[in-house]
Amino acid sequence: MPNGLSHDPHYQEILAGYELFFSPIGELLAAFAKNHNLVVQKYYHDAPSWSLCFSHPLGGIARIDLNRKSESTVRISGIWWVDDYDSSTRSIKKTDAIECEPIVLAVEPHLTQILKSVLSFTLGDWSQVATGYEKYWHKTWTKEQFDGFNSHLPLPRLE
Repeated sequence: MPNGLSHDPHYQEILAGYELFFSPIGELLAAFAKNHNLVVQKYYHDAPSWSLCFSHPLGGIARIDLNRKSESTVRISGIWWVDDYDSSTRSIKKTDAIECEPIVLAVEPHLTQILKSVLSFTLGDWSQVATGYEKYWHKTWTKEQFDGFNSHLPLPRLE
């Protein structure tokens, strides 16, 4: 994985620790993702996190992130971003984060809450607009390549 820990001699132990931490909620997260048409991404850049990813109906990419905050807490949050290749900006909207124990009874009620919150976001109501991506995006990809990167992500389903 790029920018990850795979070069660390203890990589397998680290990964096993992540698996152990998320094991009490792993089935819940997989079922929630399946029921809501979300794509599970585990340990991106080897971080202790799971993300439930999707295309936002208004454009851009969104996800629910679950990050190990400590050995006994998980941090749940939602994020949506829209990238504009021409202006080299990323517009971002985030939910407030929720911390709880990594157990089904604690995590489950927050998943639908966060998904509904992210889906209620509106264009222009951004938490942040980041600039300066031109030196990366324009030197690496054409607009067509860039626009196709996340086209594989599905639209979410609410029950």
